[in-house]
Amino acid sequence: MGTGEGNRGARTAGVDRVSPASIAEGVEVVEFLGQVREQLKSRSFAPLPVRND
Repeated sequence: MGTGEGNRGARTAGVDRVSPASIAEGVEVVEFLGQVREQLKSRSFAPLPVRND
């Protein structure tokens, strides 16, 4: 990483095309994290395949 580039990953959408910033700005963060937590606890979370663009 060169000088001045910073952490671009924090602004980059993941394979689900959702950026971390949009989670904080849109849906209530607590609600979103609660949903993720429940999916992980119930083992119903299924990650999306790797994006090849």
